[in-house]
Amino acid sequence: MSPFQAIELASVPASLMFIFTLIGLGIHVPESITGALQHFAAGILLCTIGTELIPTMSGSSGFNMNLSCFLGFFTGVAVMISLGILFPEHDHCEDDEEAEIPKKKKGLGRKESLLRSSVLSMQQRPSLIHACESQSLLSKQSAIATFPSALLFAIVVDSAMDGLLIGIAMAAGPSAGPMMAASLSVEMSFLGLTLAISLKGLNKLKSTSAALAGPVFIVLGATIGGILSHTFSNNPVSLAFLLSFGTSALLFMVAEELLLEAHEKGEHVWWVDLQLYTGFFASVVMGKFLK
Repeated sequence: MSPFQAIELASVPASLMFIFTLIGLGIHVPESITGALQHFAAGILLCTIGTELIPTMSGSSGFNMNLSCFLGFFTGVAVMISLGILFPEHDHCEDDEEAEIPKKKKGLGRKESLLRSSVLSMQQRPSLIHACESQSLLSKQSAIATFPSALLFAIVVDSAMDGLLIGIAMAAGPSAGPMMAASLSVEMSFLGLTLAISLKGLNKLKSTSAALAGPVFIVLGATIGGILSHTFSNNPVSLAFLLSFGTSALLFMVAEELLLEAHEKGEHVWWVDLQLYTGFFASVVMGKFLK
């Protein structure tokens, strides 16, 4: 597959992210729907990992191939953990006099963590609690018009990484790229809705420009991944490194982001949890049609 095909595949999640960002500017998505989408995307990704990426690792032979798998796998882990460190789980809400204290997580994770505010105990800091709650309410009512530069940068980095994984997955087989694009379409749609929350209250030009940033970097990342896959398609050692990198990065995305975020509050709703298995089976069926 050529880099141009990677761009075509990446255009699907990129377009959906842009569309859902625009939609999100005018609607509110229930947490149960968000959790169901996260479970569904996680199911597709798990199936893609197991059927398209892991066989290359398990079928590796010789010292060089196995070393390449090892280095690629743990390089992926290192990159994803580093992103988590660069974009920590908490942001802060502060006034002119009070110190900042982290707020309890609300299920939004690394990608949306810059949307959260910090809260002190009601007994100790009632005025600050009132200020934070008021800020949250105003945000939901589109009354805050501050451009979310830090959040947008985090989304751009994440989008570039997801696009890169689409391009890398193409090297695993003809169905791996489309399956990856399908799963990331769900994730990017959800992320677009999240971005929309912070864009409410901005003028149309700024909102549209911010909504385009993520999709552009998805395509850019896929282009780079497609070039790498095409370049190393005849180099088994380098290809093993790329696919191992993609495997660990996707595992991290499923275990440390999608499912963890979906259960931040510790709640389990049966039909939401069911979407993990629905997504997994849908990926199996999708693979049969694509092969």
